[in-house]
Amino acid sequence: MQLALSFTESSFCEFPLPQRLPRPRVKRAPRKTNTVVDIEQLYFDLLAIPDSEVDTYVWTDADIDRVREYMLHHALGVLLDRRNSLASRQEHWAWVMDEEDFGPFSFKTLAYFAGVDSELLREGLVRTLTKHQVLEQLTV
Repeated sequence: MQLALSFTESSFCEFPLPQRLPRPRVKRAPRKTNTVVDIEQLYFDLLAIPDSEVDTYVWTDADIDRVREYMLHHALGVLLDRRNSLASRQEHWAWVMDEEDFGPFSFKTLAYFAGVDSELLREGLVRTLTKHQVLEQLTV
């Protein structure tokens, strides 16, 4: 009986038990950083490859559509994300508001291939950016 009581007492352990076990420490390998010399050497290596060994990529219409869709989504993401620099957001805003550009990767062309009216998209962007008080910063 005495033995059973001694096991239930809190003085059974001579040292306090930790509330939680410590996490094991993981030693990470140091990251290799590229120096300017390494990057310059990579450029020289690329220039040394003869043209006969370089494969040319044949762009399909589906590839171009994916690039157009990505560019439009990326530009809208940059405009709405305040973590991007102000200069970058202003550059994207100027691209969105450009009226005279009808090139293959202009805002109007990308909106057309995305199936969206470019004017309606601009109006929606103006409303959204005004609501989040970002439009004043972007107008140059």
